[in-house]
Amino acid sequence: MPITGIFRLPFAEQVAFFRQKINMPTEHYDDIIKSAHDRAFVVAGAAKADLLNDLRQAVDRSIAEGKSIGWFRKEFDAIVAKNGWTGWTGEGTKDGRDWRTRIIYRTNMSASYAAGRYAQLTSPSMLKNRPYWKYIHNDTVLHPRPLHLSWNGLVLKHDDPWWQTHFPPNGWGCRCRVTAVRADQYKGDRAPDDGMYEFVDRHGEVHRVPQGVDYGWDYAPGASVTALRANAIAKSETLGDGISNALRQQLARSEHEGERIDLQMRSMRTLQDVKAILSDIVAIKPEWLPHGVSQVVAANVDNVFAMTDSRGYFVLSTAEIPAAGGRSGLSLTLAALRKSQDGKPLDFSEEYALESIWHEMGHNRQAHQMLDSMPIEQRVIAESLRQTIARQTYPELLNMLGIEALHLLAIRTGGLSYTKSAGTFKNLLVEIGAMNPVTLALHAPILTSLQLIDQKATWNSMIQDIATVLSDAYPSKKVLIVETLHRLENRRYD
Repeated sequence: MPITGIFRLPFAEQVAFFRQKINMPTEHYDDIIKSAHDRAFVVAGAAKADLLNDLRQAVDRSIAEGKSIGWFRKEFDAIVAKNGWTGWTGEGTKDGRDWRTRIIYRTNMSASYAAGRYAQLTSPSMLKNRPYWKYIHNDTVLHPRPLHLSWNGLVLKHDDPWWQTHFPPNGWGCRCRVTAVRADQYKGDRAPDDGMYEFVDRHGEVHRVPQGVDYGWDYAPGASVTALRANAIAKSETLGDGISNALRQQLARSEHEGERIDLQMRSMRTLQDVKAILSDIVAIKPEWLPHGVSQVVAANVDNVFAMTDSRGYFVLSTAEIPAAGGRSGLSLTLAALRKSQDGKPLDFSEEYALESIWHEMGHNRQAHQMLDSMPIEQRVIAESLRQTIARQTYPELLNMLGIEALHLLAIRTGGLSYTKSAGTFKNLLVEIGAMNPVTLALHAPILTSLQLIDQKATWNSMIQDIATVLSDAYPSKKVLIVETLHRLENRRYD
């Protein structure tokens, strides 16, 4: 199965983790094990400096640029030919070469991703607001490990010793991951005790390994780097001036390199942040995103925060939005996510950016084949309905992110998209008595009925379905309802 999704969208912490490694020639895969991989780049059997460096550059580009395994295999073939490398495990057959390249590619991708996530999860602001970690099993794995499945949904404190040996990946090909959650999501789970097994290495040494974890994988990728840096910072305060200053200079250079990488990767990290939080939502509320999250990309789209379709393809706009102070949907979404992690209130534009994400999540529940084939006239009423419902219900998303909705009324009245069409629909709801004229809150039974129509997304009957719901609730307003919806049916976007 090809690697897609999270491993195709790198982020700064992942790149920084990989680039701090040193090249280490090895003969066997277990010449170094566990946390030693945090500091060393190895390819079993690659003992020549030039060969190892060429392989490292190919892996680096795969991580930093989101290259596919197909691209990596072509690079691998060229590197093998250039360096005259022979005798490597898998040599001689296509299946062997495919297996070997898959091991190199996936192991470095998954370990660097896990280490990057570990750095994010252990940041002070994250630990303050989301001090618990949740284990998530990847349901797309064809042959899941039973114990990995049993750990799915397990919530433990971030400093529980269990994570020291069970922070994923927990073996070759493991695609499990960890997400941070708020304290109110902890329900008293205890670290499972699944026992140990003995593994005898090629030297005859016996190792005790937790059940469900492959030999050499019982460690948290990146933890030793994070701990080393924290210890170095603390140590620099206690040493003499000479060595202390030298250590501080090294740390400063490391910090500067991190800032440089962050500048280069900012847009990609933003997209990764959005995808990570959407993926977290899928894990907690799969009904909110039934089609999953296949891609999150950026595009220059005027006067739009975000777009999507029901295949799980999200687009964040990089275009400046005058009504949002010249900020883009991409930058506003990033600002909102960062503030939510720090527990800070959002301004109007940032809150509206997340409302736009919620709006698009509603489209994820609809069949894109229907959306693609829908006449433009029907799209107007469909979008007016979607916008109305999103502005009624987006506090559900903010609540999940730990954010208070401070601009609810302003967002209901100050939407940037389809203002005339959606405004006509809103005015109809107010006039017939289905919506409070002050708070613009829909009466609960009407909201529930309209949500069902929106999610069902049967375009050829949508207008009739809306008319029926409203007319049944307000029979004296039937003529007004039908006439207004008919006008919307024959309008273009405005």
